Amino acid sequence: MMSIQNAAKLRVWAGELFLTVLGATFIFSAVPMLSQTSATPQAAPSVVQPNVKLVIGADTIKNNSTGTLSVVGSSLKFATGLMS
Repeated sequence: MMSIQNAAKLRVWAGELFLTVLGATFIFSAVPMLSQTSATPQAAPSVVQPNVKLVIGADTIKNNSTGTLSVVGSSLKFATGLMS
């Protein structure tokens, strides 16, 4: 018969194994989706909204920047109009 302490250790081990396998699945399955070939032509924006304020900023965009928000394919694009 298994003690309560051994059962608890087994449950923790099984949970850690599950999270490890689940995490590895997401990490390795996302790699091909992040790459984009330059030969693929960009679709024309389906929705364009000018004078949008980006409150939280981004990697290369300052907080509270104003620009144009557009939907291109299944992605949102924000352009400030400033050339960097």
